[in-house]
Amino acid sequence: MYQRVFCDTPAIKAYGLSFRLWMRILMTLVVVTFVATFIVGIFSCTPIQYSWDKSLKGHCVETIPWWYTYATLNMLTDIMILALPIPLINGLMKITKRQKYVLMGIFLLGAFVCVVTIVRMTTLKTGATGKDSTYTGSATLKWTAVETNVGIICACLPLLRPILNKLIPWFAERSRDPGPRTGYVISSVNTMSTGLRTIDSSKHSEPWSQSEKHEGTLDQISEQDPSSRNNSVVYGGFGGIRKTTEIELHEENERQDHSESVKDDKHGYRRSSEHMTINQTPGICGLLLAQGLQKHHIPYTIYEKESTAGRSRDWGMAYFWSADYLPYLLPVELVDRLPEAQVDPVYKAQPVENMTVTNGRDGSTIKVVPSPGGRRVARKALRRLLGEGVDVKYDHKLERIEFGNDGTVTAFFQNGASETGTLLIGADGGGSIVRRSLLGPLAEPKPLPVYMANFNVRYRNPEHAIFIRSKLRHFVDHGIHPKGMFFLMTMQGVPDPKRPETWSFQITLTWPPELSPDKEDPEPPHSLRDLQDLTRDWASPKREALEWLGDADVTVTDGFFGRNGEHTTTAGLDADEDPWRLIIPSDRVSVWIPVPWDNHSGRTTLVGDAAHAMTFHRGQGLNNCIRDAKELVSRLVQHSKGEVSLKEAVNEYEKEMIDRGTAEVKTSMEQTLKCHNWETFQHSPVMKIGGSPIRAVENEGWKQILREQGSQV
Repeated sequence: MYQRVFCDTPAIKAYGLSFRLWMRILMTLVVVTFVATFIVGIFSCTPIQYSWDKSLKGHCVETIPWWYTYATLNMLTDIMILALPIPLINGLMKITKRQKYVLMGIFLLGAFVCVVTIVRMTTLKTGATGKDSTYTGSATLKWTAVETNVGIICACLPLLRPILNKLIPWFAERSRDPGPRTGYVISSVNTMSTGLRTIDSSKHSEPWSQSEKHEGTLDQISEQDPSSRNNSVVYGGFGGIRKTTEIELHEENERQDHSESVKDDKHGYRRSSEHMTINQTPGICGLLLAQGLQKHHIPYTIYEKESTAGRSRDWGMAYFWSADYLPYLLPVELVDRLPEAQVDPVYKAQPVENMTVTNGRDGSTIKVVPSPGGRRVARKALRRLLGEGVDVKYDHKLERIEFGNDGTVTAFFQNGASETGTLLIGADGGGSIVRRSLLGPLAEPKPLPVYMANFNVRYRNPEHAIFIRSKLRHFVDHGIHPKGMFFLMTMQGVPDPKRPETWSFQITLTWPPELSPDKEDPEPPHSLRDLQDLTRDWASPKREALEWLGDADVTVTDGFFGRNGEHTTTAGLDADEDPWRLIIPSDRVSVWIPVPWDNHSGRTTLVGDAAHAMTFHRGQGLNNCIRDAKELVSRLVQHSKGEVSLKEAVNEYEKEMIDRGTAEVKTSMEQTLKCHNWETFQHSPVMKIGGSPIRAVENEGWKQILREQGSQV
């Protein structure tokens, strides 16, 4: 059992040999002693039959010296087994003194076994000299039974804690570590390994698991040899004893030793340096969160429900006011490389980009919204960039979540694996499983009376691609038609600037039910021909963009709002098939307005679309995703420094995020509904405040800036 529970520690290495080597030496000694005494016991008489048939002629070894020798060897090995883990337990850094005493008490119970061995030795002579050994030796047999059974009890004690937690609730409260652990589980799913080692999910799916300890400074984290693992902790668990180790950091400027994993800080909070795990689905928000945790030396694990990283879904996204938060979350080298994720990497973005709104019927400009720091990026390219250094655990679809009595949370996956930590963060998108587990029916998105088609196009005729690209604004170019229809068209990718037939464009259309081609059945899906009919009265180049789809490769992306749509392409049609009959699966535009949830004392929370699913008509989804990641990471940094408890950190994050998210979702919903009616669009949020964060607009200084830009504030 020791070999499974413990690994090497400095306390054991002080003997000059590793702990595992000492275990093997002791194990060998026990086996040799047992084999020797067993052989002597069999051949103690000559002939062997003389042991039970004294009528034969023969002789036996002297019984008393042999029994004393065996009992002495047995007692010595018991003492060695008892003493071996004591220095290791005393050297544990991750538990309180009270817990150390309890743990030592478990092992010191083994001292009773040694006492029993000594008491049994005093009965040997009486048992051996009596005429009826079955009577005179009964005392020896009784103490032998006590010794054996107490030894078995000692071996099983670590497994009793979870049973006692269920049977005696107050036991769980009293035995719990008073300080919050810095362990995190995020739900939706991705991981990192630069600087700090992450926890291998394949190990955590086994009954026994361990992670490695690393030491270093805040400037440099050096990975030690696996043979020098330190500071193991013993946990009672169902199906096995789990073991986890700490990550130790030293601040270079203060030379402050953080080797004690649990200590009181100036605020009286307890802190520890246990591992943090993250469980979440693939998305920008999850990767930003992972990068931010890594940058600030907070360990984690992250999971992905898909089997591989190669997914065909892709669309464009814009961020602008949130650009100032990225340096807090990303290393400098990734911040410098963000242009690589642009939909048009050869375009040099300006300090202030413009979001342009046009009249869909005549092409005239309705409004230009300045967007400092604005960048339009391809989702796939941004994920690839943010995923550098992130070790994603694939094929881990979340099945359920359980909250333990010991302050932990466990995520169970459909592949049979599980992960336990102290915070599970749901970054699993608009159809969040984590959100549903927390809120049940209240977690369901609300569909709006607006339909959407979203697809990417690659024109086979180079002249078509050149013409459309020359007419598009670089950042955001979308039109509102007086009949009540929205049309967004942007660049999506430029693999080869010299080959226009390789360029791809994103087309996103939204419309109310009354504009649906089939009046009797307005529900999607629709064919390409249906969509072309909807856009015949649009101005150039949006009209041509649909007219030329018959000679283009059209790839339908998954929907924005949690539907896993088909990936259809005209390239897959037979030559004699009419490309205009290609069906475009469409979405109902949906929202989810955040409501407070039970975060189980700071053990679970939500970020991104999982926390506030908003529409895209004002371009705030990615901005708020970045803001969420920044706010949550900054509060977890406070917790890791011992300034606040984990519960307080999560509560403060949720207080700000839910307030901001509620306002943003409601504003996005207002924009979506108003932009499908020409009259109401004139008074929509975009016309009034552009793409400004709604809570910032309440600031008088921000309002003055908007007035200077011509907004109707």
